[in-house]
Amino acid sequence: MKRIALALLILLVVSCSDEEKDKEEIRQLARDNYAEDFYPISMLLRWYRSAYYSLPVDYSELLSFVKAAKEHDPFLSEVELIDDRFGGYKILDLLTKYKVYYASFGDSVFFYVPDYQSGSGIIGTQFYLLEHPEKYDWEDYDSLFDCSAYDETGAYLFSDKFDYDRFNHLVDSISSRYDYIVTSEEYRMNLFADEPQKRQCLYWSIVSASSAGDSLSFLSRIKSPDSLYVSNHPCSDPLPILCQDYLDDLQSIFRTAFAENPEAASLVTGINWYCRKDSD
Repeated sequence: MKRIALALLILLVVSCSDEEKDKEEIRQLARDNYAEDFYPISMLLRWYRSAYYSLPVDYSELLSFVKAAKEHDPFLSEVELIDDRFGGYKILDLLTKYKVYYASFGDSVFFYVPDYQSGSGIIGTQFYLLEHPEKYDWEDYDSLFDCSAYDETGAYLFSDKFDYDRFNHLVDSISSRYDYIVTSEEYRMNLFADEPQKRQCLYWSIVSASSAGDSLSFLSRIKSPDSLYVSNHPCSDPLPILCQDYLDDLQSIFRTAFAENPEAASLVTGINWYCRKDSD
């Protein structure tokens, strides 16, 4: 019995080592044959990241997302029509026609298409960005931290099932009630510099809410008050205390969103932090 157990353990170790080696080989192939934007896979991976605040663990998960997108969002059909003058193509057909080597590392994915001898990758989720702002010059924060709604199974709700424009309008409408916005000093990459440069940036957090609950959950780490600023002064209290009125307004918006969109069971979104003058 001990010999059988030992043999199984050795087999497991070898299997895991081979799998890890395969992933590393795919990443190296992608890097050695890197195409900055390998359309449409890169575009679809960015779309998945925006929807799920994560990256697909394997290629089949990405394909499942694309199938759902084609069913619920006209965007993919519109993209296919753009190239109709060249004979047109179907994105799913294109994604399944060629062999794609795909490797996921949690906060990044790499892929390589042998027929094109080209590869690419997506590095960084929203959570990774908040923890490592110095690594990437991601200027389009608004789209990266858009709201995402999910049904009871955790599946992303496309715009035919959730009114994202309405939600964004409600969030934007309450910011005018506040005097100050919280900022943070961060090192960010600059296209014209070799090293990250310190900047005063809007401070972002990722929050979630459930239709079954009545409070916000903070999914990302909140910095200490002495590293955050209101009107160029360090914050006097932790943000959940300093910005309690704003959080209450957000909770009200989440409740409205759940009431108006009955298929939504949970929401995730990025937020800035606002407070009033007497909080300074």
